[in-house]
Amino acid sequence: IVRDYFQKVDESIGQLVEQADKETLVIILSDHGMGRANNFIVLNNWLLETGLLRLKRDPWTRTKEFMFRRGFTLRNVHQVADRLGLARQAEYVAGYFVDHLLKIAFLSFLDVDWSQSKAYSFGRHLGSIYVNLKGREPEGIVEPGAEYEAVRDEIEELAYEFRDPRTGKKLIGEVLRREEIYSGPFLDRAPDLILRPNEPSDIFFGLADFGHRDTVSTVYRYSGMHRDYGMLIMNGPGVRPGGTVEDAVIQDIAPTVMHTMGLPVPANMDGRVLQDAFVQEYIDSFPVIVSDPPADDDETDWSGYTEEGEKEIMERLEGLGYLG
Repeated sequence: IVRDYFQKVDESIGQLVEQADKETLVIILSDHGMGRANNFIVLNNWLLETGLLRLKRDPWTRTKEFMFRRGFTLRNVHQVADRLGLARQAEYVAGYFVDHLLKIAFLSFLDVDWSQSKAYSFGRHLGSIYVNLKGREPEGIVEPGAEYEAVRDEIEELAYEFRDPRTGKKLIGEVLRREEIYSGPFLDRAPDLILRPNEPSDIFFGLADFGHRDTVSTVYRYSGMHRDYGMLIMNGPGVRPGGTVEDAVIQDIAPTVMHTMGLPVPANMDGRVLQDAFVQEYIDSFPVIVSDPPADDDETDWSGYTEEGEKEIMERLEGLGYLG
């Protein structure tokens, strides 16, 4: 069915290309690739095991933890519903739109003792870890500065020792600090650490705070998941036939499109014009023009939306699971 679907997509692209004349630049872009999925990794379970995340000791939390250890988890309940034919898209309908009710019923962040917890994980597929930083988190305990860096060092060291309890294989291949890959005015919103799996087929389970009692388990209802490298196909005026482009990133598409439209590229814009995609004659005839950033750039409204519009977008992203 997947192959049939992409054949339909290909037919639709063909219809669009037929409508475009020879002076039209056509770009086909995927923002990520795809590949096989084998295992789920539940990072909050791992943080519990390391002692970096701790649960409350009140009777209600103890009861929920007892039930959790014996299989009363969102994933297991979902599997039962699936067998009964009741689970179609249930992880989206339930996981996102009645999230608070699920947190009450299942072991969740409501049961965490934040006064004793240094870190937690939130987010799907990427190994996002946030330090429980004082002044940023509602109940933060880690002091900014030296203590913050010490906690990140500790997590990194433990991550490289993290192994699959079933096979003994190393699970984490790389630990990145947010400033290594992110920049800009909203850097403080990024995860403090990003854990990348040693095997691309391992993905981080983040549909619930503690979605499954096993820290590492075989994937459920997935056969594949995202990969780092996507696809870029270009055809049109000046495009180099049969060529490849080295070291392209997704931020390069916008300035490249602006350039082909005859527009100057702002000097402060992320990305670069993919000149390698074009023949030299085209580059010589249409050199890249770079414009100065706006004089009031420091005071620019980065969102570009009204307060109401930004709130609506944030609510939609949160509903889709992209934001906490």
